[in-house]
Amino acid sequence: MLLMIGCGEGVPSTGDAAAGGDADADVDADSDGDNDADGDSDTDADSDADGDSDTDADSDADAGTDADAGPEPCDEQGATRTIDCGFCGTRPQICAADSLWHDDGDCVNPGECRPGAIQEDGCGLCGTYERVCSASCAWNEWSACDQDEGAECEPGGQEVTRDGCEVGDIQERRCSDSCRWEALRECGPDCIGDPRDAGTDAEEVCVPGGPFIMGGADPDNQDDDPEHEVVLYPYFFDRFEATNDRYRECVGDGDCTEPDPFWYRTYDEPDAGRFPITRLEQEQVEAFCAWAERRIPTEAEWEKAARGPSPDRRTYPWGDEPPTCDEAKHGSCPYYEGDEVDDRPAGASPFGVERMTDGVDETTADWYAEDYYAESPRVDPRGPELGNAHAGRGVGEGYPADSFPGLTQRWEGDGGGARCARSAEER
Repeated sequence: MLLMIGCGEGVPSTGDAAAGGDADADVDADSDGDNDADGDSDTDADSDADGDSDTDADSDADAGTDADAGPEPCDEQGATRTIDCGFCGTRPQICAADSLWHDDGDCVNPGECRPGAIQEDGCGLCGTYERVCSASCAWNEWSACDQDEGAECEPGGQEVTRDGCEVGDIQERRCSDSCRWEALRECGPDCIGDPRDAGTDAEEVCVPGGPFIMGGADPDNQDDDPEHEVVLYPYFFDRFEATNDRYRECVGDGDCTEPDPFWYRTYDEPDAGRFPITRLEQEQVEAFCAWAERRIPTEAEWEKAARGPSPDRRTYPWGDEPPTCDEAKHGSCPYYEGDEVDDRPAGASPFGVERMTDGVDETTADWYAEDYYAESPRVDPRGPELGNAHAGRGVGEGYPADSFPGLTQRWEGDGGGARCARSAEER
């Protein structure tokens, strides 16, 4: 916002007007028509967004005669004079046959501003600078920006962030008019905003921030050792595996490519729409999650969504007992039953995520390394920097109940099914 600070002096007379009897009738006229008793220029001698102060200039430029008093009388027909107009301009007048002074041209060089006027504007983050009108009614250059050294943000901005919070927590804040952050919701582990529900089988669940126990649940696997505590920030996670129907939507929108029919013959079957999509390449899973405005989860995000918060060390998403056919489709369950993504809600994880160990194999965003757990960071691990293939999780359908894989089972291999996630800091 531009602010005009006026100068107490009026527009200087050229002398011609005084000689003709026009004792600066329009000198003190402000742009709003008021004559200030103290001679101050109104703050509405305003400047445009580009810094040009033209409101008063236009007003005074047209003030060659007093609109209320009318033209002044004159004695000698054909005589001429000049009067002040604008801030530093002059206008020619002629004594007409009616013995009155009339304008005989436009205001010449009316100027930009009233000499001595000060114009202020904002700069940077809650900083200010100013410029002063010169004696020739032109604006001088802007001064250097007087920056607010304690400013943090652009007023009106709003964000969800982990800044200023304990590890695993996030907060929502907005930027005040004084360029300081103000909390809208204090730091905490819960998601901010609602889970998305973008159609059938597209629900998300919130996985709160904080620690969980990762690895160590499957004695037959050495690559999930050592058991260790990991801290994650809150995130949203797909309740269900991506279905054939949802994947076909992505293909129809031109964002996904069809799976290889040699490997996956049920993709086009009419009764398999709510079966989980599988046998996708890694790039196809990435494209699907991007289409859903999400991303492939990390290994740690996948495992916490399956296990629950610390200190829980459960073997399976539903607990520690081997599965019945209610929790997972093990080798003794009817082969042609229970294949849809929500067929076994009893097997859901503590956060409500379904079929994490008995659906299809699911890829993660992390590169696979057998010994990664021995060196992974405690906070938000993202896997090795490089690898030959990504880490896969979750397959279990068809295994005998008494040897059913636990939720920490992992292997090396790209692609598979699709399940997506997104940070709770994303809006």
